[in-house]
Amino acid sequence: MGLSGIEKQVPLDKIVHIMIFFGLVFLWQRAIVALQLAGPQKRLLILFNLAGWCCLGIASEFLQDFLQLGRQFDQADLIADLAGCVAGGWMAKKLTPVETGVATKTNCL
Repeated sequence: MGLSGIEKQVPLDKIVHIMIFFGLVFLWQRAIVALQLAGPQKRLLILFNLAGWCCLGIASEFLQDFLQLGRQFDQADLIADLAGCVAGGWMAKKLTPVETGVATKTNCL
């Protein structure tokens, strides 16, 4: 089975897109959670973080086609960008401690 079987199903380029946007959303969301802000403010920043990176992924694909600099729009790249954003947000949420009032515990995967 090696990497060649996976490469035929999901090109390496799409995996890179997923990992980049996963990392961006995940790291920024973890930084936001570390801030000393009220709950509603944190949730709003997390929402802006996720929405902002999704918009950037969409815009970058359309700009590639619009600017015509040798790159072109790829719907699969767009989907990979959005999938990375959603996965990064989900993973950061799962690793965020839950306030219980008694002690802080981590969500289970």
